Amino acid sequence: DRSALIGQPFTCFIQRDDQDSYYKHRQQLLKTEAHMSFELRFVKKDGHAFHARLECIVITNKGNDSKQIRVAVNDITGLKEAEALRESEEKYRVLFEGSTHGILITDAGTGRFVDANLSICQMLGYSKTELLQLGIADIHPKDSLDLVISDIKSQERGEKPVSRAILCLRKDGT
Repeated sequence: DRSALIGQPFTCFIQRDDQDSYYKHRQQLLKTEAHMSFELRFVKKDGHAFHARLECIVITNKGNDSKQIRVAVNDITGLKEAEALRESEEKYRVLFEGSTHGILITDAGTGRFVDANLSICQMLGYSKTELLQLGIADIHPKDSLDLVISDIKSQERGEKPVSRAILCLRKDGT
């Protein structure tokens, strides 16, 4: 509600941890009178924080030399979340690719492989392209296939992490 905003100090909308940063930027802005943009976290009426980019300019009243700061606030929460997700994916990719443990990611519904790291490719003797054309039944002996499928279904349901020795077939049949 616009009427609830009028007359409120600007800082009451800024998250407490970011208020010092705001004051520093404000002081610099008033000193330089240059356009400035920076990011802060704001607080919504319900108490939830959101990331915002502020675009600020100083307007000087020629009649009495008073100054106003005009601020455009843009919600950039989606951009920040996407950035955090990208960083998380990069960390995951580094761990996945760099692991000395063989890792295969399987589509539990189809039993097909959707990703494989270098270690599992070397262990099984397949290229990544070849492995991604295969599925569970292609790399496990028939007599252990039911156990493997059961473990995958259990993991998919979040019941338990599975860590056990299971037989796998290499490309050369060993």
